[in-house]
Amino acid sequence: VVTGSSTVKYVAKKYVYLNPQPNAMRVVLPLIALPFGGKLPGIFSTLYIALIDKFGVETGVTYFQKVIVMLPVFLLLVLASAVSDAVQKKLKEGKDGKKKETNEKTTKKTKKSKKSD
Repeated sequence: VVTGSSTVKYVAKKYVYLNPQPNAMRVVLPLIALPFGGKLPGIFSTLYIALIDKFGVETGVTYFQKVIVMLPVFLLLVLASAVSDAVQKKLKEGKDGKKKETNEKTTKKTKKSKKSD
C-alpha cells in the first residue's frame, strides 16, 4: 500500500514462481471453487493429503493434478452422454409414431385388396 497526500493507492505485484503452477492449480481449481463461493470443498484437501500420504510428495501431487484435470472432463462426458440419450429417445419416439401411421395405412390397403378379391 502506497499512501499519498490524501488517497490510498494499491500496487499490484506479479509473482514469478521458480516452478510455474500447472494448469490444474492455476485454472481448474479456481473453476471448481467458483460455484462454492471461491472456497474449495473439503474433499479436495482430503484427497490431496491422502494422495501425498500414500504415494509421496512428487507422485502424490502428480496424481492429484491428473484427478483434478480429469474431473471436469468426466463431467462433460456425462453431460454429453445424457444429451445424446435424450436426443436418441426423442428421435426414436418420432420414428415410432411414423411407423405406427405407416402400419395403419398398410393394414387398410391389405384389407381393401382382400375385399376386392
